[in-house]
Amino acid sequence: MKELSKAAKALWAKSSKEDCKGHPLIAHMLDVAACAEAILELEPESTLQRYAEDFGLLPEQAQPLLLALIALHDIGKASPAFQQLWEPGLNRLVCIEPAFDWRKSKSKPPTYPKYVPHAVISQAVLPDLLQKRGFPRSLVNGVGGSGGIGDALGCHHGFRAESLQKACYPHEQGKNIWEEVRQILVEEVFCTLGASALPTVQSLSPAAFMRLAGLTSFADWIGSSFYPDLKFDGFEDDLPGYWEASKKLARKRLQDLGWTKRVPLVEEPKPLREVFDYLSRESGKVFVPRPLQLWVKRLVKNTQQPTLLLIEAAMGEGKTEAALYAFLRLQAQIGHRGLYVALPTMATGNQMFERALRFLNEQGKGREVKLDLQLIHGATQLNELYQKLQGKILPNTEREEELLENVEARAYFTHKRRALLSEYGVGTVDQALLTVLNVKHQFVRLWGLGNRVVIIDEVHAYDTYTSELILTLVCWLRALGSSVILMSATLPKEKRRQILEAYGGQDQDTDHYPRIYKVSGGQTELVRFKGDRSRQVKVKLEPLESSLEAIVRLLEEKLAEGGCAVCIVNTVDRAQALYQLLKQRGCLNPMLFHARFPAEDRARLEDEVLARFGKDSTLENGQRPQKAVLVATQVVEQSLDLDFDLMVSDLAPVDLLLQRAGRLWRHKRSNRPIAEPILYVAGLVHQDELPDLRTHYWDKVYAPFILYKTWEGLKGRTHLTLPTDIDPLVQQVYNGAELALELSPEARQKVAEHQAEFDQQTLVDRKDSEAAVISHLHEGELQLREAVRSREEDDPPDGRPVALTRKGDGSVLVIPLFEIDGQYYLDRGATRPYDPKQPAQTFMRAVRLSRISVVGNNNPKRWVPSALEQHNQAQGIDRCFKSWKEDALLRNCVPLILNPEGKVVIDKTEVTLDEKLGVVYRKLEAP
Repeated sequence: MKELSKAAKALWAKSSKEDCKGHPLIAHMLDVAACAEAILELEPESTLQRYAEDFGLLPEQAQPLLLALIALHDIGKASPAFQQLWEPGLNRLVCIEPAFDWRKSKSKPPTYPKYVPHAVISQAVLPDLLQKRGFPRSLVNGVGGSGGIGDALGCHHGFRAESLQKACYPHEQGKNIWEEVRQILVEEVFCTLGASALPTVQSLSPAAFMRLAGLTSFADWIGSSFYPDLKFDGFEDDLPGYWEASKKLARKRLQDLGWTKRVPLVEEPKPLREVFDYLSRESGKVFVPRPLQLWVKRLVKNTQQPTLLLIEAAMGEGKTEAALYAFLRLQAQIGHRGLYVALPTMATGNQMFERALRFLNEQGKGREVKLDLQLIHGATQLNELYQKLQGKILPNTEREEELLENVEARAYFTHKRRALLSEYGVGTVDQALLTVLNVKHQFVRLWGLGNRVVIIDEVHAYDTYTSELILTLVCWLRALGSSVILMSATLPKEKRRQILEAYGGQDQDTDHYPRIYKVSGGQTELVRFKGDRSRQVKVKLEPLESSLEAIVRLLEEKLAEGGCAVCIVNTVDRAQALYQLLKQRGCLNPMLFHARFPAEDRARLEDEVLARFGKDSTLENGQRPQKAVLVATQVVEQSLDLDFDLMVSDLAPVDLLLQRAGRLWRHKRSNRPIAEPILYVAGLVHQDELPDLRTHYWDKVYAPFILYKTWEGLKGRTHLTLPTDIDPLVQQVYNGAELALELSPEARQKVAEHQAEFDQQTLVDRKDSEAAVISHLHEGELQLREAVRSREEDDPPDGRPVALTRKGDGSVLVIPLFEIDGQYYLDRGATRPYDPKQPAQTFMRAVRLSRISVVGNNNPKRWVPSALEQHNQAQGIDRCFKSWKEDALLRNCVPLILNPEGKVVIDKTEVTLDEKLGVVYRKLEAP
């Protein structure tokens, strides 16, 4: 047994060209356990307490057991399948113990080079090894495919092994002497780490599984870098000594990464005025807490358990500040480890990022170490403020230097899989939803959101599929001890009920608006309050024909004396056509903003829109125009703090129309050139019984049944009183009832068909969502699904990315390049050449390409992404750009090769990149 123990220490885990010994498996196992301990030392006490509850032990009993288990994550490397991969290491092992050499025996050799991954072997052999130490079978194997300790530890390479994978051939795992040496490694680990207590639970809960899997993988990522900085030489007979050396290096590694002690930003309660005093300094106006904010303050006072707040209040009531204040109190009182704010789009994420940065910079004053804040979405390289936070760009002004004084963005957390590990983050809801989808390393992301405060804004803004994913996320956040703050102007009753039940609460039906629900410890509390009366706006509602000519005539008439108007239309094609018509008239100073601009241009336009029409724009400072029209699509309806004198909107679902209307007279101004706020709805005037949804493709953008219900709810109204009318209108439209108006039999039949279509699509979306997530609900409790092979979130099945977090028409990330005299250029002026045949692109070159990316998607003229890919294959373009497949930023991008005029014909569609209009599609007539 002594000789076999020596052999156990000779098993290698990390190879080296310079060192024939490599890094022993036992050393690597201790390295990863040391990293786990160092992480836990910096976590709030509540984190270890939850691990203790997972095993049914006291914290002082649970920690050594947890570390020992994490150390065993790579036990699968003690196998022929792995040891064969490095010949010097195998030869050294065989010299110590010849019985390991299957080459000189009748044992069947492991397959090579295609072998069973060691992580799969870990998942296969761990259950038996732990049962021999007294662990319950159901705890290590899992119950009903839900996952046990073996899977949680072994899935550290990104996925749980399927049953067939774990039932690999015995000669890959190794029998007899291999089984003995694995058991010896288990005993040595438990002895060295002082793990003597056994779990008292019989199964691993889904939350416990994710906590164990997430910490194991994170610790493994850090511990895998210890060799050759820390070598095993001299420690062969002193495992406790090596353990101490490894712990010392683990603490240094975390310090180098910027992983700091998770402590509350504010220990003691502060008045709202004091927390947001920086807003007063910035605006010159005294911050006066609004009723909503005061009620949130009362609700979270002395709360000692993870909590859900569902805030339904009108636009401009101060929901964001209320949520940030609630975070401060919940973090201090419960021991939450950080904050993530999730927004519907990258544009709204960018705006919230700056607000969160200001907030954290203020709260982080006086700390020895800067706070880490990450911007988390697919185009962070376009955000200059985030680049400055990383130190890649220097601040331009003293104000920017002050803004970055107490906050930074540490490089380690900028990687997509590690971003949610950061203490503070702002990004899209999609990044949060990846935690509950079957993508590689989702459990690391989910671990990052555990025991945290998660704010989800504009929760009404999602379709059925994404809304169902959000419900699953809320279930998981509750299970992981996180507090959740959801914000919306208003929600349909059914969606509200689902959200509350997902966090263990119950709906308390009320017609009062605004309202706040609090769920904590299984108890639901409803607060009804009066909103800020100064925010009430009476908007005149006028019907309008849907033709562009009618819209232009109206704008010319109403803006004759000046004013800033916005026209929000439902498709990009319609926005481009309206903008061109306005330009031809030459008198209304139009501006165009939509999602089909190159990303660099879109970022610039977003800044310009906010500067012209935002809260701080005034005629006096010269930013706000005397007369102007913004022509836009849905990109301006969510979270962007814009303020207009007059609005024209295409017919849209009532909740979105009300959201748009919230941009009318949003802020107090002393010099409005228009007497009252007016909302003109194109489509309310019609010749037939029902509005025309096909001419302008509105039926392709929104569900026709909901548009009909919205039309019914607005028909005959002359005014909208905000926020009073918000909730009644939303409930009327989404109550599922048929239209109450008298219609002809033909119209009634048409509506009934669309209602059936809507109900069927809702059912399909719910089923698709149910199939996409990692869990299901059984009698109200979370259950993990059977393991299936996970994948990268941006893997392109069948050559095309699939939207995991949202449903919709297929899309592809397009990067336009200009072909001029046989050479590719990044610009039409031929000043920035690009050679795709060069070796692997540098990071900055990839960033430059990404900065002019555009998203092409199915549009009403039915130009589809697959046509571009087929075009590139036919022209041989894909072969020239095959190096993109090796670049993380470009792997799912498709080149769009344009002529010097910025045009290309693809499948009878002319695609043009216009400097003023963005990407334009024009269907060519048949010859």
